[in-house]
Amino acid sequence: MGLITKTKRINILILLMGFVFTGFSQNLDVRKITSEENSFNKIKWFQQARFGMFIHYGLYSGLEGYWKNKPVKGIGEWILKHAEIPVKEYQQLAQNFNPVKLNPEAWVKLAKETGMKYIVLTTKHHDGFALFDSEHHFNVVDFTPYEKDIVEQFVKACNKHGLKLGFYYSQNQDWTYPGAQGNNWDSEYSYSKEGFEYYMKSKAIPQIKELLTKYGEIDMIWFDTPYKMTKQESQAFLNVSKQLQPQIIVSGRIGNELGDYFQMEDNSLPKTRQESAWEVPVTMNHTWAYKRDDNHWKSTKYLLWQLTHSVAMNGNYLLNIGPKEDGSIPQASLNRLQQIGKWMQVNKKAIEKASPSPFKQAFRWGSITQQPGKLYLNISDWPKDSTLAIHGLNTKIKYAQFLSEGKQIKTSKQGDYTIFHLPKNSTDPFVSVIEVELDGILSVEDVLAQNYDGTIQLEAEAAINTTGAKIRFGALTMYRKPKGILTWDFKVNKTGRYKLEIITTGRKKMATPTALALFDEGHEVEVTVNQNSYNHVVEKHYEEKAPKDLYNTFKVTSLGEFNLTKGMNSITLKALKINFKNKAGFSLRQIRLIPIP
Repeated sequence: MGLITKTKRINILILLMGFVFTGFSQNLDVRKITSEENSFNKIKWFQQARFGMFIHYGLYSGLEGYWKNKPVKGIGEWILKHAEIPVKEYQQLAQNFNPVKLNPEAWVKLAKETGMKYIVLTTKHHDGFALFDSEHHFNVVDFTPYEKDIVEQFVKACNKHGLKLGFYYSQNQDWTYPGAQGNNWDSEYSYSKEGFEYYMKSKAIPQIKELLTKYGEIDMIWFDTPYKMTKQESQAFLNVSKQLQPQIIVSGRIGNELGDYFQMEDNSLPKTRQESAWEVPVTMNHTWAYKRDDNHWKSTKYLLWQLTHSVAMNGNYLLNIGPKEDGSIPQASLNRLQQIGKWMQVNKKAIEKASPSPFKQAFRWGSITQQPGKLYLNISDWPKDSTLAIHGLNTKIKYAQFLSEGKQIKTSKQGDYTIFHLPKNSTDPFVSVIEVELDGILSVEDVLAQNYDGTIQLEAEAAINTTGAKIRFGALTMYRKPKGILTWDFKVNKTGRYKLEIITTGRKKMATPTALALFDEGHEVEVTVNQNSYNHVVEKHYEEKAPKDLYNTFKVTSLGEFNLTKGMNSITLKALKINFKNKAGFSLRQIRLIPIP
């Protein structure tokens, strides 16, 4: 069918032609999220769920990363922008969108079998194509031969199988609507302030109203890419969402520090425990939507490390699938989800309703989650000497056993360390989980402490003073100006001399994992160790692969040797001069101290 052949479409155009913009907040209660509204009770189900499925599906799924028989670089759902496809040509693709084998219930059942507790579906992505029956512009019912409301099918399936549901909606970018953000190649659809106001009033806000009135109670709404949005604009989306469904959880990507929880950058996990709720969206390969040439699949072991680490750091893990145009799930995704599902059947106590780690930082061997009276040690990197040590666990242990086989584990105490004596080899091909029942109320010394092997690792995020520095992509970054000051307090168990190394990374030239990483060196810093100050230059002495990073390498700079005394010590790093040649700046990941025999 043609794109503008239906009577409904003509009526919409007439209404839009006669529309007069009168402001975002008309007929809406102007209200902000209070600390009480953002309390644990409001989002209890979200923090107990811990594990969800993200689904990217739309017209872009059928292109599979190709335009006019040529591969297009970048992530699959951005093909309209990356290939600079004329909007009218892209809209014509809807005439061939007819996924007669589509079964959203199969997606929902797969999520449930994997151990997921909620699903977020892309109802409208940046390409402007809506997967629901909408009175406003470009949608699956009016513009395709399929003529069925996919969102409605998805909602029914979630309700049937008892999963919480969320709607993704791209509120800022819409590349096929005049005036919205993002289209810089087709002049008819370019951004303007007045055009964006009209887009919000004539399409975005009305579609949010449709999504939150037509399908019953919705658990969360997931906004995205709010750059250049004003606080008034973000507030307008928040107002209408809360007005129509007061219980709904709103993602942090609504922008301008609004929303009910913090949203991490894509595929970026924090290195330390966060005190407030957060979520990270994660891909299985490089792209979100299906792209047939993207075979850079992450291992199941890596995905399960991310899941356990996220929960330990008090977060939620939103794992994406990109169905093919016919609605089927790529086999590589199925394989990983099925393996995760089998793992969850055995180890779900470490994830579902689990509380975060009692320790601020994760461990090199993995992470800790907890249930009342119990700790769960999630071992993703098996200790080479089969000795697992935890500093600062003061509570006695009743027993420790592997969840997978119920085999008891011997424990002992050595000074401030609780030692778990493990078998030679891992008990699980992915992540082994030890259940520890405590003999009494949990008590820990939650300080940055020396590892059992003598090394000390201070994550940038764990600094107690971060003046002039900000978190970005998992690192504390000092940009152009030499104003960054970072301070760590940490505990040393053995007096001695230590070699100090700082770990830096570059930044990606583009926001894709395969993009070239830029790196600057030549920064001048002042390091103060227990009130003794020294000046140094940051320059790459050697590189090493980041232990838990698929794409970056660590740049390691040795800053000399320092004396540390038993007990609490302090290190302050102050930037004196920042080189900005590649515009990567000074991006600090970690400080590492290595004992010198």
